[in-house]
Amino acid sequence: MGDLYEMLKSDEEVKWKGKPDKRTFIFESVFNPFAGFALIWIVVAVGIITCTVLFGDKESIPWFFLVPFFAVWLMPVWAWIGTVLTAFLRYKQIYHMITDRRVLTRHGCFSVSYASVPVKRIVDVHTNRSMSDRMFGVGDVSFSVAGHAGEFHTIDNVEDYREVMSILEDLTDDRQGLEI
Repeated sequence: MGDLYEMLKSDEEVKWKGKPDKRTFIFESVFNPFAGFALIWIVVAVGIITCTVLFGDKESIPWFFLVPFFAVWLMPVWAWIGTVLTAFLRYKQIYHMITDRRVLTRHGCFSVSYASVPVKRIVDVHTNRSMSDRMFGVGDVSFSVAGHAGEFHTIDNVEDYREVMSILEDLTDDRQGLEI
């Protein structure tokens, strides 16, 4: 958080700052679409291993092949477990700040990345509330950047998403018809 303050200019005014809601962030890290895929993948692997052990000739089972094969076969499961285990590290790094001039974002897991989007480049602002967002009473605020087709920046899982959207809309309205 302090590093974003160090990036501010002396006359830059902070309009909003915050982090995602921790409960929602962790919940979405654990119960993401990849979790269902990983669960199906592990059920298939367990079924194959069980059938091999129960119905196969125990002396002729090539364990030297099966153990490494299933270690690789379970790669989607390891990836999902990695996502779950790194959720707390990613949460610790995320921080958003909106000033009168730009939107600053810090994110990462083992390394930290920064984004700085000038308010004058923000084209549209909208909110999204997934099922988990509604369960936890939060929302996501997204905006696109002029000159970067298809590029969206999102401030995820914030409790005061209406306020964040309002601040961004007010800042973009203050451009008073500035052509981009």
